[in-house]
Amino acid sequence: MAVEVRPITVDEARVVRAEVLRPGSTAEQCAWPLDNDPRTLHLGGYVDGELATVASFIPEPHPQVALELHVPPTSLMKLRGMATREAFRGTGVGSAVLLQGMDELARRSVEAVWCNARVTAQRFYERHGYSTWGRVFENPPAGPHIVMWRRLL
Repeated sequence: MAVEVRPITVDEARVVRAEVLRPGSTAEQCAWPLDNDPRTLHLGGYVDGELATVASFIPEPHPQVALELHVPPTSLMKLRGMATREAFRGTGVGSAVLLQGMDELARRSVEAVWCNARVTAQRFYERHGYSTWGRVFENPPAGPHIVMWRRLL
């Protein structure tokens, strides 16, 4: 199994978001603010040439996390829309995308990354050094989430 991680277009990210995170939605319905911001990084993980995982890192600060970490809000990026197609879960492609994304953010001098993680994905993020902040909350229509963060620098 050959895994490759590389930048993708926002349109490619939206297709997988719709399929995995918002079944029944169109790719257009999975367009989010800051998708087209020039600072946003969209990465895809390919397994044997097939797009398996997507993740977007957007320049959206979280004021409370910035205060907690004692960093300027502008030095935070948000991981949003991380999704792995079912057939590829457990293969390591999601980890490869997450790690490459964090490496690239660190090269850009981003001090920390945060996300609203689905509770079902919390252990995945913890295995990659993320900590929780706050309490579980409902994020309709996706269900229970928790804020997670990881320092990069």
